[in-house]
Amino acid sequence: MSVFDLHSQVIADYRDFVRSFFVIADLDLVHMRNVPPTPANYAQRSGRAGRQGQPGLIFTYCGSLNSHDQYFFQRHEEMVAGSVRPPRLDLANEALMRAHAHAVWLAQVPLPLGQSVEQVIDTELDALPLHTNAAGQIQLSDSARAELMERLGEVLSADLGILATAGWYSESWLDRVVQEAPQRFDRVFERWRELYRAATRQFVEGSTALLRARRPYD
Repeated sequence: MSVFDLHSQVIADYRDFVRSFFVIADLDLVHMRNVPPTPANYAQRSGRAGRQGQPGLIFTYCGSLNSHDQYFFQRHEEMVAGSVRPPRLDLANEALMRAHAHAVWLAQVPLPLGQSVEQVIDTELDALPLHTNAAGQIQLSDSARAELMERLGEVLSADLGILATAGWYSESWLDRVVQEAPQRFDRVFERWRELYRAATRQFVEGSTALLRARRPYD
C-alpha cells in the first residue's frame, strides 16, 4: 500500500468512526450561523433536523452588519416559505458537453481503473507517469475511434438543435475533444501526483526525524 493510499484509508476510517456516533435520524436541532443564500439552501440545511416524523428546531442567526441577513430578518417568510426554483441545465455549455464526451470516451477505452490510482500511475518512476499498458490502452484504434464518434453522435443527436445555436460546437470540435482525451486523462492526475510527492516527502522527513530521535547519544 502506498503512502497516499494509507493516508486515504486513515481518513476513510475516521469518517466511518464519526458516522458511527452521529446518526442523522436523531438530529433534532440545526443551528445556522448566518442566513443561507436562497430558500433552496435553507430547505436543504434545515431539512437535516426533524426526520422520520420527528419535530425539529431550527436556529438562524442574522448578522447585524450583513445586508442579506438583515433583509431576511425583516422578511423571514421569504426565506422560510420562499419558492425553490427548479434547477436549470444549460445543454449548450461547452465545459458540460466536453465532460460528457469524455465520459463516453472513458466508457469506450478498455482501461480497468481498479481499486487504486497506483494501478494507473507508475509510482516506481519519479515522474509518476501512466503505466505503459494504461498509456497504450487509452489510445484508440481507427475502428474504435470511428465507433466512439458514432456513439457520440447518437448521444448528442437529441440536442443538436440546441448545440447548433452555440458558436463553439461543430464536428471538428467533437473530433478535437476525442483526440485530446488521452492527454487530458493524463493531466487529471496532476493533483494526485502533487499530493503523492508531498505525502512521500513528509513520510521520509518524519521517518528521518524518528530515527534521529531514537539514536543514542554519542
